[in-house]
Amino acid sequence: ALVLARCYPDAHLVLLDRSMPGGPADKIVPDLRRLLPKARVVFFTGQDLTPEEAAQVDAVLLKPMSAHDLLAFVASLEPG
Repeated sequence: ALVLARCYPDAHLVLLDRSMPGGPADKIVPDLRRLLPKARVVFFTGQDLTPEEAAQVDAVLLKPMSAHDLLAFVASLEPG
């Protein structure tokens, strides 16, 4: 995720699975915020999150989610 953030510095949205190779995604959120300060960071997970974990990101989407619902969520985001 961090390599991609460096490759796409104008990204507006980062959708992270909570469980990633190398460890939980919440460990890289501070680095993502530094690399992509304008991007929305969203966890896409089937796991329960602590309030502290959820507070690190702009939204939490729970699996399972249909492609239609995921696209509707993305379309609902205000540019920012």
